[in-house]
Amino acid sequence: KQEVSFHSEAEEEVLLHILQEKNYDQALHYVSDENVTKDLLIQHKELVNLWISEFGLKMEKNRNEQMFFSKLFYKVHRKVLKNYVPFSTLHQTLSDGQYDCLSGTTFYALLLNGLNVDFKVVETNYHIYLKIILDNGSTILLESTDPINGFITSEREIAERLADYTDGNNTQRKADEYSFAVRLNNTVDMAGLAGLQYYNRSVDAFNNGELKRSVDLYEKAGIFYESERLDEFGLVLSQALLADNSLTPQNKRQYLSKIPVMNDKGVVSLY
Repeated sequence: KQEVSFHSEAEEEVLLHILQEKNYDQALHYVSDENVTKDLLIQHKELVNLWISEFGLKMEKNRNEQMFFSKLFYKVHRKVLKNYVPFSTLHQTLSDGQYDCLSGTTFYALLLNGLNVDFKVVETNYHIYLKIILDNGSTILLESTDPINGFITSEREIAERLADYTDGNNTQRKADEYSFAVRLNNTVDMAGLAGLQYYNRSVDAFNNGELKRSVDLYEKAGIFYESERLDEFGLVLSQALLADNSLTPQNKRQYLSKIPVMNDKGVVSLY
């Protein structure tokens, strides 16, 4: 299998370091966007760390957990998450205020992870959300795409929201979007969130007719993220490659080798 294709110097440096050291790094969340340079990478990390430092000090002084997280949620929406734009990258979020459920949730996750808060990120078929577990065992749901009512503490409302997410309601999915056969309700770790960003970039490239770029991004998604979603989209990509008459057989083999797809016996390569 050929080497991974990198789309920027910043990405190559970050991914090679992470793969060699086998350690998660916050930088992983920024480099899926090819516009991120080494200088921008430093700026983004510094900005996120400033937020962590600011709220770390407030956390030490605030004895009311619910009030503390409420202040964090709404300040992020006032200062960072400004315009909902599907397939927004975290780079776009920090640079221009554009966000979607993934980039918005990832920003919250970076802050909570830096504050050593007990939280979980969960993906469903067409949505991703974040739950904070308080010291008393109760739960807060953070809905990154709802700037007004997205801080949810009521057990009844949390249950209703989770039912909507699982059923595919109350999301930004378009009527003509691909409908997944699998039913997802998976917890995603920090590295998996970065892999999901690559996955989103891959889907966006595919929707724009950029098949080779989509495959390159898909391959990097699979390094950090495992899901039935990835397997199913891999089949879609494989079928598109096989049907593309502009590609030579050698090109098809080259790109198909980047798409491991699960079957009932394990992982196979489609070529």
